[in-house]
Order: sequence, then structure tokens, then C-alpha cells
Amino acid sequence: MHRCPPALVEWLREILPGKTTAELYMAIGCQKHAKTESYREYLVYLQGCNEQFIEAPGIRGMVMLVFTLPGF
Repeated sequence: MHRCPPALVEWLREILPGKTTAELYMAIGCQKHAKTESYREYLVYLQGCNEQFIEAPGIRGMVMLVFTLPGF
């Protein structure tokens, strides 16, 4: 694994500008960093939107109901 993941992610961002920070960390095998970045991206998204959660499409389960944000 790379010794300095943030530096590698910044380098990858130049090559893959359409990918999120979380996706780039996942691509280099840093799942914990990816999870943290994904959560940060989610919180930033929630602060800047007025969307409401909706029931996710698909077959409804007997025990669990899944919600989603259409724009995230």
C-alpha cells in the first residue's frame, strides 16, 4: 500500500476528476478512509439540499424498509 494515501488520492484526482474522494480511497484499498469520506460527502449533501427521504424502489421486505435520497 502507498505510504501517503492522501498524496496518491490527489494524484489520482488529476487523472480521474469525475470520481469522488471516497471512490478514490476505495480504489487504492483504503476502505476506512473511503467510509469516512463517504460519510463527509453525505453530510455536506444533506446540509445543502431540501430533499426528503423516499422509500427506495424495489420489492418491499417483511422486516426492513429501505429509504434513499433521490439526488445522492
